[in-house]
Amino acid sequence: MDKTDKSVAIHNRALKERFTRRGLDLSAVWQPTPEDLELENRVLERLWAWVVAYTLCPDREQMELIGFDYPPVEPDSDPDDDWLRFERWMRHEPVDWNFETDFGALKPLEGLSEADITAELDRIEEQLASRGVMLDFGEQTPDRAIYAHLLRELRESRFEYMATGTNCVLTGCTGWCEECFRRPWCEAALAEAAAAPQDIMEPSITSGRTARV
Repeated sequence: MDKTDKSVAIHNRALKERFTRRGLDLSAVWQPTPEDLELENRVLERLWAWVVAYTLCPDREQMELIGFDYPPVEPDSDPDDDWLRFERWMRHEPVDWNFETDFGALKPLEGLSEADITAELDRIEEQLASRGVMLDFGEQTPDRAIYAHLLRELRESRFEYMATGTNCVLTGCTGWCEECFRRPWCEAALAEAAAAPQDIMEPSITSGRTARV
């Protein structure tokens, strides 16, 4: 490591220590680029400028007046969500959440009647909607298959807090048909299977449930 590289590395450590002393977890809003420390330093310097400015004036409208328009958080989405993420981070609040942690574990699928599953899905849908998360698994997907999928998805997934008026939609579609739980009821998959019916399971009886959006 030459002198230039060493000074870049020293500056990198010093920048990170600034956030540590403030109790700010960089991993919540920043993605490192260890292969390019100079880039990393530029990003950290910009983020630190935001920390200093917000500490002096914790008001979005006032900060925007002086040129602080778009918080340099990662991953970034839109200004409102990015501001929410940045301000929660500055207040040492979580920037994402998990369904089971906040609302409790889902009931095991075994032993639940179709009516029980329908009631549980209605409850889950309402709780998710309160955080801006919508469900849309298509009209043909049975409630039991949806619930089995959510048992796995909601246990493992973390969702970003979103600003009022924005939302995300869970569809269950990963883009990889071979492993998609919705494949037996997916219109696109069924159309493709018409040419090669051996590649797809026969669809089961559906519940007639409308899309959850």
